[in-house]
Amino acid sequence: PPAAVVLAVSAVNAVALAARVVDLPDLPLAFHGDMAEMGLGGRELLHGRVPAFVWVGWASIPWAGFLPAALGLAVADDITGLRLSAALLGTAAVAGVYFLGALVFSRRVGIVAAGASAIELKRGLERGLRADVPGPGTPPRPVAHHRQREQVSTVSARNDDFWKRVKTVRA
Repeated sequence: PPAAVVLAVSAVNAVALAARVVDLPDLPLAFHGDMAEMGLGGRELLHGRVPAFVWVGWASIPWAGFLPAALGLAVADDITGLRLSAALLGTAAVAGVYFLGALVFSRRVGIVAAGASAIELKRGLERGLRADVPGPGTPPRPVAHHRQREQVSTVSARNDDFWKRVKTVRA
């Protein structure tokens, strides 16, 4: 491919990465149980507490499936590290969107499609509506709207539960 195409795809991937790592510890506001389980499995993998790499863990997922979470947790041993693997894989998917668009249609269509997939509308909306979520064990800061209040309470409870489970696994 011409140098201009390589430069354009690289720029789109850089934008995609920047969009995914900004506010990584805070966004998305929801912290799902599936992500927590992947994090716990990743920690088990990091600490060598798995029977065999080809054996299965939570939800019958092979331990190799926990490798992205383990690699992220190796960088930062908290929610940021856990979400880092998703951010990096999402950025790699943007390159895949380019190649698919270029293969099926044209390079121009591939770049436009990759650019569209680089922008995460949901994260942008969450960033605009963001309420600060304090650390484990501290009450949420007051917010004006009742839906924000419910969301902050739910996220705080999930985060507290996650960190209790992490402490149990570490023990």
